[in-house]
Formats: sequence, structure tokens, C-alpha cells
Amino acid sequence: MIVSFAPFMNTIRAAKRAMTLLLFLSGVGGASFLASAQAYTAAIVSQQKTGEPPSTRTGAFADIPDFPSKILGNSRSITVYLPPSYASEKSRRYPVLYAQDGQNLFDRRTAFLGREWELDETLERRIKDGMLPEIIVVGVWNTPARMEEYTPGAGGDRYVRFLVEELKPTIDRRFRTRHDARNTAILGSSMGGLISTWAALRRPDVFGQAASLSSVFQFMGEATTRLLSQIFDSKKKPPVRLYFDFGTNEVDEKPERYVAYLGGMEEQLEKAGFRWGTDYVTYVVPGAEHNETWWAKRVWRPLSFLFPSK
Repeated sequence: MIVSFAPFMNTIRAAKRAMTLLLFLSGVGGASFLASAQAYTAAIVSQQKTGEPPSTRTGAFADIPDFPSKILGNSRSITVYLPPSYASEKSRRYPVLYAQDGQNLFDRRTAFLGREWELDETLERRIKDGMLPEIIVVGVWNTPARMEEYTPGAGGDRYVRFLVEELKPTIDRRFRTRHDARNTAILGSSMGGLISTWAALRRPDVFGQAASLSSVFQFMGEATTRLLSQIFDSKKKPPVRLYFDFGTNEVDEKPERYVAYLGGMEEQLEKAGFRWGTDYVTYVVPGAEHNETWWAKRVWRPLSFLFPSK
């Protein structure tokens, strides 16, 4: 029997790379962080011994467990992906992407049904090839209150306040970010995409661009477009760029229904002065289903829209 040690060694290399990053979080010294990285490596070794699946994270990360929110009255984990040059270029600052359903982005151990977005692998590969700039990704884990938090309206507005008033200031303080809206994007899929769009439209001064994969406007129906139209009543175009897509095999219903609701969104955007190709884009993905496997296959597209290479 042939046993491959490649996945194991890749994870160990990632942990060693993490050890070179001496200060991630405020109040955490180099020795404490080194101990944390060593503990992470030990956990991977333990998994190998016990037969548990290894971590599939690629690159350098900082984890913030149990990040509290007074606004929402709960806490959640935050996973921060750091770009390849973060440890070596000490004075460099980076654009930031806030991504919803953070547990599904980087690691199959924590991902829903063990299927992850492979966002880290996509970033590392395309950054190396010069097709994307280096960025920081803040993976915001969901909670049992996901539906309430991700739905436009009172619950969604509280969630946006959490992002803007509690999480972003912490990220900007602890990491070398570019703070301005032009360099701050937000992304999600399904309901996570809906709230990402809502966040950018509600707070364009904070989020300059947003991406919604597998847009679910069909589940909100006319209520969503009414909420959006309230923002556009002033006839002042919000200074944001927006990405939308959906697959033809998302659910067991006709794709025409998706087209109709997304068309309603496009109509609202056009009325507000948005222009396709410049201010927003929409894509139909033939055969694509509503799951992480399909989002992993095409996440490069919204990334390229949000952070075009120069």
C-alpha cells in the first residue's frame, strides 16, 4: 500500500509559515503566538495519529475564536487569511474582503458537509500567477441566527452594524489593512450573498464593492426589490460595484424564475444609474448547483471583479 504524506507535509509547512508571523492580534506577543502555532502543528499531528481528516487550509491564517458582539448578543469565530507577503513586507497594507459563512471558505474540517470554497487555494494560485493582487480575507462564521442576520430588514441591519461598528474596527486595528471603502469588499453566497449586497447598499461608505454568488432574490421576492428601491428613491447612485451570479441547476425549479427576480434587481440598479459591465455584472452559470463545490469552481470570477489586477 502506498501512503502519501503530501497533504500532511503541506499543512506542517503552512504552520511553520504561520510561526514567522510574530504579531497578529493586539495584546498577543511573539512567544504566545509561537506557542499557538506550535499547538496548531501538534493538533495536525494528533489528527494524523487518530485518523481524523487533516486541515486543508493553505497559507497563513490568524484565528479569533468567540469574537463577541454586543449589537447581536452573540459570539462567533473569525478566520483571517493573510497574503503571502504579509510576514516579510512589514510596512505594506492590503485590501480586505469580508466573506460570510466563514467556516466554509478554507477548511473541509469545518465546512458544511465537508465541502469548502477552496478560497485560500484559489487566492494563492492566482496571486502567484499575477492574476489577483494580494488581499486579506476575513471569514465571518455564521451562527444559529444565520437566517435572521442574513435577511435584509431589522435583523440584517443589526448584522451590518456588527460588521461596521464592531468587527471592522478590530480588523483594522490588529492587521495592516487599507481602511477605505474602495479597498474594502464583501462577499457571500445564497443568503450570505443577499446580505453582502444589502451591506454595500446600506453602507457604501464602508463597503465599496460586493459579490453575491447564487443570488437568492427569488426567495425574498418583491420584498427585496422594495427594500432596495427605498435606497434608490433619492436618485443618487451609491458609489459601489456589484457582482451577481446564479446557476441553472440551483434548485428544482425553472431557471426563468431566477432570471425574473434578478431582472428586477437589474431594473432597480439601472434606474439608480448603474451600468452593466462597469458598475455591476450578472452571470448565468450553466449546470451550476447550489453548494460549496460549485462556488469553489467559480469564486475566481467575483474575486477578479472585486479586486482587478493592475
